[in-house]
Amino acid sequence: MSRTALIRSRLMTRRAFAFLWNRIEITRPHNLAVSALVILAGWAAAGGGPPGWTCAWAMLAGALVAAAGNVLNDYFDAEIDSINKPRRPIPSGRMTRGESHRYAVSLAAASIVAAALAGAPMLVVVAIWHAILYAYNARLKARFLLGNIAVAVVCSSGFFAGAWLAGKPSLAWVPAGLAFLLLMGREIVKDVEDLAGDRACGATTLARRLGARRALAVALGFFVLFVALGPSPYWLRIVGPGYLLVFFGAMLPLLVCATLLMFRDSSPHNLVRVSWILKIDMFLGVLGFYFGRAH
Repeated sequence: MSRTALIRSRLMTRRAFAFLWNRIEITRPHNLAVSALVILAGWAAAGGGPPGWTCAWAMLAGALVAAAGNVLNDYFDAEIDSINKPRRPIPSGRMTRGESHRYAVSLAAASIVAAALAGAPMLVVVAIWHAILYAYNARLKARFLLGNIAVAVVCSSGFFAGAWLAGKPSLAWVPAGLAFLLLMGREIVKDVEDLAGDRACGATTLARRLGARRALAVALGFFVLFVALGPSPYWLRIVGPGYLLVFFGAMLPLLVCATLLMFRDSSPHNLVRVSWILKIDMFLGVLGFYFGRAH
């Protein structure tokens, strides 16, 4: 192979890698893992037994819905992200808004196929999720608290999806409620983190209405409720003692750490760190429900 051909081959490889990486990055892979595992945890908490193909297809559908929603979020938030998250694929110029829109549509189509393979209940759930996420990105995100509630509802309802597939959706109320409280607190923290861009673009979030300090106090209220109700799945015999070990041994210390950090320093840079700690907390909670299942 000539030197020119070798250089051209390496350039094409780099472009292909960049193309693939941009499409992976914009979906936020860490979020996809949590979305899939929430469904698995709901399945396990409802006594679904060893997960089979139905659960696997449902988990894939949930992950693809989250991916489509994240890409759509970047499509609608391109202007805000140019201030708050300039390194993301669209504001950094690594992907156009048109490309992101087509990608979101293809991911949504793939999620519908996966949901259909999981069964009619999952197909209904996925359709509802897509409708809420589109409304969130197109309209609700900039509305006082409505955007926070929409995201928390979609993310926490994965427990219902898994439990519904296992035939016992009523067992999902408690874990879904706890997830909702933790997610609401985290979403408000993220509002404070994104305050500069939201203010510049006119988004009417809780942080803009109340100010950073008061908004974080509201987030703290959700965290306090979460801690107070955290042991309830064990009291109600939805999960066994393994869940309590995860809750008191890992989740509670991390949540206390995140709370102390966010009040000590409410700068965007520090709140990114707090948001990541809360995301790890959610991941641990999902694992706690799965491995601590009582059925």
